[in-house]
Amino acid sequence: MRDPALVERLRQQLPRENLWVTADLSEVAPALEALAEIGVDTLVLVGGDGSVTRTLTPLVRVWPHQSLPRVLLAGGGSINTIAKSLGVCGRPDLVLRRLLDGSVSATEDIRPLLRIRADDTEPICGMIFANGAAPRWLEFYYAHTSPGVLGAAYGVAATLGSVVVGGELAQQVFGLFEAEVEIDGKRMELQRFLAMAAGGVRHIGLGFGPFITAGQKSDRFHWTATDMGGWRLGLQIPGLRLGLESALASLAHASARRVVVRTAEAMPYTVDAELFPGVTSLSIEAGPEIRFLVV
Repeated sequence: MRDPALVERLRQQLPRENLWVTADLSEVAPALEALAEIGVDTLVLVGGDGSVTRTLTPLVRVWPHQSLPRVLLAGGGSINTIAKSLGVCGRPDLVLRRLLDGSVSATEDIRPLLRIRADDTEPICGMIFANGAAPRWLEFYYAHTSPGVLGAAYGVAATLGSVVVGGELAQQVFGLFEAEVEIDGKRMELQRFLAMAAGGVRHIGLGFGPFITAGQKSDRFHWTATDMGGWRLGLQIPGLRLGLESALASLAHASARRVVVRTAEAMPYTVDAELFPGVTSLSIEAGPEIRFLVV
């Protein structure tokens, strides 16, 4: 744990039966079942982006859908892209304190989860999906940099530097692939891709916010894709980081309820910065709706 004293600070604010500390993925579902049993109506999740996927996936499996709790993402990870994109910032115990003492008004932001079903596996739920260049870059980031914003910034700089010199990293990250994509039943004209991504929040990480319609409708997520190679994408990076309309227009966009992706070769993918093995087909659907709290 990045802050060993955090658990004790949380214990001071909550009844013992309301605080669960999980050390293994197998412990998450039993913890959620216990919280549902005592009638918890607000789930405060302390952890990074990967904890979102690892918690919300069993949440929709074990918790009755008609009484899903409000969810407050309190951060606690190395980057916390999803929590920050929703507008939550600060130390997790201080976020919890603000919620409990009412010193700051809490608002609800209703958004759909992304339900990703790969081949015939059980669905995975999260807020950010990507394939192609994104999981390839994450593999480099996890293997060669330190966790956090500085490590991620170094990873981006190393990748762009490799583009300039035509290095091996750029070749690994920026290879194009062929795919058939259907968005709400309509086939996409683009058939070669560098990456695809879907988001229920605006940002994908490091301040990049390509999901421009995320949050506008509670039954839709934002879908984007590109066929740009490394050089073209590198030239667009500053504009994409600044959210310039001209740079965002270089990507394909759609507001979607369901997207189906089929590839000839198995493609790895990522959900909330967690890596998953390669598959040849997957679907992304909106829902169920989650009432996210913003404190």
